Parts: sequence; C-alpha cells; structure tokens
Amino acid sequence: MKPRVLVMSGYGINCEAESAHAFELAGAECEIVHINDLISGKKRMSDFQIMMFPGGFAYGDDTGAGN
Repeated sequence: MKPRVLVMSGYGINCEAESAHAFELAGAECEIVHINDLISGKKRMSDFQIMMFPGGFAYGDDTGAGN
C-alpha cells in the first residue's frame, strides 16, 4: 500500500509540484491541497499519512531580506 501524502498549497508557499514529484518518485501517492480546502472541510488531514509543508515566503522574495 502506498502512503498518501498531502502537499500543502497556499499563498506564499512555493515548490508544491516539485515536492509532490519527489514523494511520487519515492513511491507515494500525492495530492496538492490548498489550505482553504482543509479549513472548509473539503479535504481532511485524516485521509493522509504524511503532511508536507513546502518552503515559502511570508512577505515576498526580497534580495536584501537577510541583511
């Protein structure tokens, strides 16, 4: 049985497709889910065995953010 992976999507989150692809290469079944679908109840976390939070930016990707 393949593990089911919920890959989180939403404002400021990047690389959902790449993250899902990596899990699929490892043999998992992935679904990219927007956070609003979890909040509204359209999707349930209990239907998945793994929850992946890809990287992202809170206020944009500013080149001088680390200075």
